Amino acid sequence: MGGVQKAISKEEFVTCVLANPVLSEPLRRLSTTDCSNRKVPDGIPIKLDVAIVDPTQEAAEEDFMDAMNVRQSILLEVWDHDTLSRDEFLGECWLPPLSTLGSAPKALVLPVRNAPADQEGYTRPHSSKKLGKKIKCTGDLFVEVSWTFPAEEPPQPAAGESSSVHDRAHQEEMLHTGKLHLKILKAEGLRSGAELTTNKADPYVWVYIRNETFGKNDHARGIGHYGWRTSVQSGQHDPLWHTSWKKGTVNPEWNEENTIMIQSGAFEKKMKKTGGVLSHGGKHDRAVLADQSELRIHFGESPDDAPVRGQESGHRHKVAVYLGDSIHNFRGKLQRACELEASYETDASLKPVYQAIASNMSSNHAVMVFVPSPKLRELHQQQREKSYEYRRLYKVEEQDPSSWQPLDPVRTFSHYAAMYGFGHPQMSQRLKVVEGNEDYKLKNNRYRIFMQDQARWETRIEETNTDLECFGYAQYIHQEDGGSKEWRQAIIERPEHVAESGQRFYKASFLHCPLPPPALAADEASAAEAMQSARAELDEAQMLLAPANARILGSARLEHREFLAKAWHLHDDGMADKDIVAALNDELKERWQKTKEVEEHEGQSHTPAPPLITLSDVQFALKHGEPSQDT
Repeated sequence: MGGVQKAISKEEFVTCVLANPVLSEPLRRLSTTDCSNRKVPDGIPIKLDVAIVDPTQEAAEEDFMDAMNVRQSILLEVWDHDTLSRDEFLGECWLPPLSTLGSAPKALVLPVRNAPADQEGYTRPHSSKKLGKKIKCTGDLFVEVSWTFPAEEPPQPAAGESSSVHDRAHQEEMLHTGKLHLKILKAEGLRSGAELTTNKADPYVWVYIRNETFGKNDHARGIGHYGWRTSVQSGQHDPLWHTSWKKGTVNPEWNEENTIMIQSGAFEKKMKKTGGVLSHGGKHDRAVLADQSELRIHFGESPDDAPVRGQESGHRHKVAVYLGDSIHNFRGKLQRACELEASYETDASLKPVYQAIASNMSSNHAVMVFVPSPKLRELHQQQREKSYEYRRLYKVEEQDPSSWQPLDPVRTFSHYAAMYGFGHPQMSQRLKVVEGNEDYKLKNNRYRIFMQDQARWETRIEETNTDLECFGYAQYIHQEDGGSKEWRQAIIERPEHVAESGQRFYKASFLHCPLPPPALAADEASAAEAMQSARAELDEAQMLLAPANARILGSARLEHREFLAKAWHLHDDGMADKDIVAALNDELKERWQKTKEVEEHEGQSHTPAPPLITLSDVQFALKHGEPSQDT
């Protein structure tokens, strides 16, 4: 008869402690530290080449401004069509800022007025728009507009799953692209065109866009002065869209609409400036994912290099970093180095950059090391660093954010010495410091997986409460002790099936379970039996859910929750629980049938029928939901 394992070996205990960086580092320091201060050798600084991304937080501010205000303005110009001479300007109006609009269509009445004559940059420059003081533009333009930003939510990779460079670039573009739906309905009271006596015009509308992040003398390919979109071939202003022209009326009706995809101002400027809009494939993807401006700081200069580089920016601080320094301590030394560099700096444009790093560095900044691909390592081992293939591949991987692996703040450089080569006497290891955020998780697979692992370590198992499982207590039966019972901690899964009587059976995975005796551990059958004893199928009387509102008791289907919210209203009307189930399922089937007909009409494959609402779902909603407020 096997016994219960009540102890572990010394080797098992030491292995567990050393595998935990939080526990192993203090022990390592205690075991390697001599309390005596005599004959202590001087430490050898390690060589580091550190790039700090977006040191002044300009890119972060641009992203914040994009989220608050897209910084793309839409101008509507009304013109009189003339086949024999130049078209005549009838007035213009602006759409409200796109950030003030929503995804629901909004009807607007926009006054049509003269173009401002003395406000450069506030209207599209055109010689025909200068009408003088005697001619006054009149009328109103009726439009219907909606703005959705982002146009589509980018798909989130599954936990631990990596995505390609192209997929990450596409996700980044989706985050910065919105959808404008504009319907130009009609205009009323426009001024007449050239034939003033007949009070007639042949009006039509041009739609132009202006990127507000561009200034007077700031331009790029396809973007002119003040951010007006231009044709690459002709250099003329390029409209987004225009309506047809209506003959002989000052009260035209168009009822024409269009959907336009628009990138945020800062993102479009970045793509235009870097040439990303011209490139395709890998070049385009790297332009989308490219980091912002960088500032370089160097550590561990050798005595031979000190006289040469000692006066160069980024080399003057003389702060030393050692293998025993943790990544957290390194961030503090990096701040100190920037403070010293700022005190030595004479360049007025560079001094505030060092000061910004010294004041803004925080625990949100991730320290990452460059991880070359196996192909790049192979070329390095073959000593082909000067070959075209090595230089091309190195440049590609350096620009890919997922080539940079985050370092654990509690670990030291000595932990990573064997893996990444810290402490090499001749070579400086590349590091990059980036402020971690949700946007950067989409760019860097390694950072996203690293943060997921960190979150798992910080999550207490007692707080588990999801739609699929939750923490609780269940009865463990000791088969080798006469069937005695003991309440133990367990993870309890959502019941897969519910009996007609309403009784539910749960699968419980015990957190602590006795291991087989050493004599039987090698037996596969005994090991399988031991693993099976860690799981059990129990009824409601044999378990206790820890959360007060356990989510596994309710429906996990999103489409069910809208209908289950009505359960209290039906209960107040005197309906029994079974009748509520039948009524809600009827509504669920009716909605699905309508959706199916629409999808078939549009030629799309219809979605499968959702599972029906069960009696236990309704009972859980009545027990844990909000009672009806109707009196």
